[in-house]
Amino acid sequence: MAATLGRALGSGPMGAGSQEPGYQPGWSGSVQGASSGWQSQAPHRTGTGAPVRVDLRPNAKGILIQVAGTVLTLGVGLVAVFGGLASDQGFVPIAVGAIFLLAGLLPLLTMPKVLRARALEIGPMGLDYQDPKGYPWAVRWVDLAAVDVKYGHSRSRGGPFSDGVVVALEFSLHPGADAQYPNLGRYRRGEVYRLSLGQRGDLLGPLAQPLGAFAPPQVFHGVTNLGSILAGRLI
Repeated sequence: MAATLGRALGSGPMGAGSQEPGYQPGWSGSVQGASSGWQSQAPHRTGTGAPVRVDLRPNAKGILIQVAGTVLTLGVGLVAVFGGLASDQGFVPIAVGAIFLLAGLLPLLTMPKVLRARALEIGPMGLDYQDPKGYPWAVRWVDLAAVDVKYGHSRSRGGPFSDGVVVALEFSLHPGADAQYPNLGRYRRGEVYRLSLGQRGDLLGPLAQPLGAFAPPQVFHGVTNLGSILAGRLI
């Protein structure tokens, strides 16, 4: 059974107030709410203070893993291919080298996407996922039914470059509010929406603290440890 940790310590003060100057996220929902039932109220705020921006770009360790893995795989592939061509061992080493080359080209092609700049801004109005080269979204607290930070220890952990902690932000909306956020469709996983963050155990604190400060108490459910999981479970 997943063990749910308590709300983050150091939460900011709770209460109402005016919107901070300069805080203008790209809200995708309308103020009036969906006609299917759930009616959004005026923009909601809980904690006070400037929004907190959590940088979601890979850290130095993540970049090292991406680059080193790509270079190593491509290197093995090239050695195998040229070794097979220069010897009389037949087609087998060439085929093995080709497989390694293909395996190395995939992360090479996806590297710009993985290393792109993106961030999650958590503030008095709600959540604002900033992804200029991807699929950004923003959701107000008044439309959110629940928000959870979930993590688990990957069963494939143990490599020299891996901490094995897979992290994701999961949230659900009030009935009827989904119609206001059509751009969330690609993040839907069953009954919830999920922003996968990969092996980023270092993000647990930076996410939990502002969520504890700004989210309504009934919305933020804390940080949940899922225990030993397959990494794909939080994708």
